Amino acid sequence: MPEISKRRHGRSYSWTPVILAAVLLAATPTTRAEESDFAGLIRGKLPDRGVYQPPTIAPSVRVAAADDVSWDVDVPSSVRGVNHSEPVAADVWTPSSESQSAPGETEDWLHAEPWPMPTRSFGNAPSPGPYGGCDSLHCRSCDSGGGACSAVGCGSRLRMTGCTERWFGSAELMLMFRKGDTLPILATTSASGNGQGILPIDPNGDTRLLFGGERVLDDMTAGGRVTLGMRLDDAGYSSLVFRGWAAGKEDFRFHRDSNGNFVIARPFFNTDPFSSDPNTGETPFQDSLPIAGLVGGSADTPGSITIDGSNEVYGGDIAIRRLWTAGLGGVVEVLYGYQHMRMRDRLGIASDSLPDSGLLVVEDRFEADNRFHGGQFGLATRYREGCWSFDGLLKVAAGSLRRDANRAGYNQDDGIPDPSGLLVGVSNSDPIRDSTFAWVPELNATLGYRYTERLDLTIGYHWIAMTDALRVSGMIDPDLAVNRSTPLPADPSPELRFSTFHVQGIHFGLQYVY
Repeated sequence: MPEISKRRHGRSYSWTPVILAAVLLAATPTTRAEESDFAGLIRGKLPDRGVYQPPTIAPSVRVAAADDVSWDVDVPSSVRGVNHSEPVAADVWTPSSESQSAPGETEDWLHAEPWPMPTRSFGNAPSPGPYGGCDSLHCRSCDSGGGACSAVGCGSRLRMTGCTERWFGSAELMLMFRKGDTLPILATTSASGNGQGILPIDPNGDTRLLFGGERVLDDMTAGGRVTLGMRLDDAGYSSLVFRGWAAGKEDFRFHRDSNGNFVIARPFFNTDPFSSDPNTGETPFQDSLPIAGLVGGSADTPGSITIDGSNEVYGGDIAIRRLWTAGLGGVVEVLYGYQHMRMRDRLGIASDSLPDSGLLVVEDRFEADNRFHGGQFGLATRYREGCWSFDGLLKVAAGSLRRDANRAGYNQDDGIPDPSGLLVGVSNSDPIRDSTFAWVPELNATLGYRYTERLDLTIGYHWIAMTDALRVSGMIDPDLAVNRSTPLPADPSPELRFSTFHVQGIHFGLQYVY
């Protein structure tokens, strides 16, 4: 096409592009120009978006069903499903046709995150319980590197698998020390070899101590404790716990014999009104029963003495524990239930001599038995921080303490038996049984470290006591008084004395955690 141009005021214009555009528009009359989205926005008109599709909920936001769910948001009733435990979709607000965004207004609702999806459960699905977090549920890894605890980590606080076991327990080795018993002086000797071992013991005198006047039954013994518990509900608000423990039996034995050149004697305080001190003529007076040396007028008499004793203590309790408060990885529970504790003491003194007149045997036996039955009340606490845990127990039991005192004596002089010993005679040989009100307080503290997914290594301290307990020292006449001739004075005295007994120690063990 020839170029069409026109020069005006010295300028030249080309009309060729304009003529070509006009020809094209005339040739296509059915074609209309479509405006861009940008142009529509300038005029304030929204583009046509079609049918709205709600966003797909990612699997990571799904929450396991729980028995007790608090609705933190005002969710429409249509969202709350009934008669099922599946998660239900959350409503996402959609603008109505009347509600349009103003020109240039940002549509935040389109990009907003969906509401947290609530859950409802109407079955027996496990609940996270009252402990508020994985640490208190014993299922969080203690380090980022894994190690022994990595298998225990929850990964997400929504993962409850393995954190709601119904049974739990522990087994522990206990190194225990019990309150010893101080016995009176029961055996003496003579420094010169010619005396009779008569009290008192004086560095300037002739009598020397062989046994007594010191504490016995206070060495360390090995014992054990077993704990077994069962959660009474899925949430862990209450549990039933049984414990049984025992301190190993502790005993002692003293033995001394002589061929006659070594004096052995049993001292006592003679209150027989028909006897008097051969040196001073006083009544009553300190006296002794010769066993070896000068016995019954026979010099160089051989003889021996054996003193032995033992102590046993064990106990158990069963309690219901109920949640009192929880938070920050810790739990405090109130406990109440039944408590039992038993402690037995035994002491035996046996001597034999062989003077010219024949065999002389003298024996005394003492046995104390304490049995406590009562109700207990206290507090138990648990706290966990990563792999470390702390368990505490503070409680007291109150109830009935039954005490049995059994004393028996025996002597044989030249083949003639007699049901009396030296410190046990007619005046105190009858068995005595009584009951009284007593307390049994207990304290326990345990530190644990997670070793495997289900086991903690533990170390701790334990202390338990029994008030108004009977020991063998409380069954022996404190003055070692003896009267063989008359009913009065009634010596040895039948009276009993009581004291508080306790046992304490360190324990090591394995705890099955839940």
